[in-house]
Amino acid sequence: LGEAGFIGRVADVSSHASRVLLLTDVSSRIPVLLEGSRARALLVGGNVTRPRLVFVTPGTRVSPSERIVTSGDGNAFPPGLPVGVVASVSDSAIEVQLFVNYDKLDYVRIADFGLDGLVDRHVPAQ
Repeated sequence: LGEAGFIGRVADVSSHASRVLLLTDVSSRIPVLLEGSRARALLVGGNVTRPRLVFVTPGTRVSPSERIVTSGDGNAFPPGLPVGVVASVSDSAIEVQLFVNYDKLDYVRIADFGLDGLVDRHVPAQ
């Protein structure tokens, strides 16, 4: 977590460092919720500053500036972590402006949500 919200997930852990998969990474897929409509979607990174929403609940009317939070689906993250707002809606894509500015990110908080089995906590002896 960054000061302004959710930034990604810990992908690998070693004795002196961790690798975080950012929301903007092409490998990132996060289940989210549009707060206004309560519609569910998937936030997909693409190595660009604005990830996109895909698999939005059919029939959902998505509006610019609608707030996006984690949905809690899949039990990967708790529901309600702030992610961003809808930046633009077009026929080709729904782009999200993240709350976190990665260019000004100095510190992050690593939160243990008690989701055993998602990260191997064994650190090899040196």
